[in-house]
Amino acid sequence: MAVSDLWIGPLSLLKYAVIGAFAFALVGLILALRKARSFGERKSYALAVGSESAGIRYAFVEGMMPWEKDSARQHIATYVAGVIYHIGIFAAFLLLLLSLAPPQTGQFWNAILVAPVIAGCLTGFGLLIKRISTRYLRAISHPDDFLANLLVDIFLLAAAVAIYEPDLTPLLHISAILLLLYLPLGKIRHCCFFFVSRVTFGKYFGRRGVLPHDQAGA
Repeated sequence: MAVSDLWIGPLSLLKYAVIGAFAFALVGLILALRKARSFGERKSYALAVGSESAGIRYAFVEGMMPWEKDSARQHIATYVAGVIYHIGIFAAFLLLLLSLAPPQTGQFWNAILVAPVIAGCLTGFGLLIKRISTRYLRAISHPDDFLANLLVDIFLLAAAVAIYEPDLTPLLHISAILLLLYLPLGKIRHCCFFFVSRVTFGKYFGRRGVLPHDQAGA
């Protein structure tokens, strides 16, 4: 096999490696979720005075708005940067998936994805610099915080480079492999536990009649 065969062809060696890393990440997240679920769910004996479904809806809609969170309300710029960052991550993963599926998508998707990918890359590095340069953030940060941010930022950078230089798409695949292998091991696994925690939060406080706030005590 020629060296060029590593990244040339409908399913190159690097593409197989990306698919394998996807599988590893998926299995790792499932096992982590099963471990968390193994502790069981505490039964509530109090009578329900609210709606679990309304609480869940609040947790994913109104509860995500900055004015519903003290920290986000006080740091709007960081909140907006975080939103842009995550949109960029989703766009980069879409670009990655499209790069694995023949035929090549050409310029159409590149034109759509380039703006969110670049914006996500810039905000990602900006958030990393803020964490490093801000004393109190640096003091409460774990090495995992820096590594996770850096791996995602490199992935976004590689996605942006691949859009402008398709011949460098292997860099996107390599960065994706590193990110996916780390995904179930560090804080990036919040991509899964975010949804679990929001559902749990919404169910509990919705049932207690605390959420949504406008219905509390009704």
